[in-house]
Amino acid sequence: MRSQAASVLIAAVVLGGCSPASDGPIGPVPHFVAVGPGQGNSPDRIRVRDQRREDFSLVVIGCISEPLVVTGRANFILQAQDNPADRVHFRLHTNLQGVSGVAQVTGTRYHLSEETNATYNYVFLESPKFETTQIYRYRLIGNGPLNNSWVNVSLHITITPDGTITSTFMRADARCAEDGAS
Repeated sequence: MRSQAASVLIAAVVLGGCSPASDGPIGPVPHFVAVGPGQGNSPDRIRVRDQRREDFSLVVIGCISEPLVVTGRANFILQAQDNPADRVHFRLHTNLQGVSGVAQVTGTRYHLSEETNATYNYVFLESPKFETTQIYRYRLIGNGPLNNSWVNVSLHITITPDGTITSTFMRADARCAEDGAS
């Protein structure tokens, strides 16, 4: 089971690390640390830490009625660790930096901010358990009145070893300034 946990952690790091050759990580290269005896863990414990910055581009749809492409950078921070009970804890935080664009018809400048926090907890046993909580927040802010928009998404799910969903929650809220949002 430990090799399955290690494979999942390695796959997450590889997928999170796909960036153009000219763009490297802003933090240290992802590293795997085997924690030795005397620290309460066996030598095959795995910890992954990675931080990087990627180019970001998005075609915005929703509250605005004209084409808008925003570009900038996305920051990623990934942490994962397993423990002696074959549990894996995985956290991912992302946020946008300097993401903006100009609307093609009116010339209005928009700034897009985003923050995502996702937590996954796995138990790799004969019958695996799974739990995740994720929060996404997007803000599109335009120069001028009544052109801002907000999107918030929250979700949670818990699945027991027998495959039963015991807890689930999802809420999505989208508002446009012209709808009276502030």
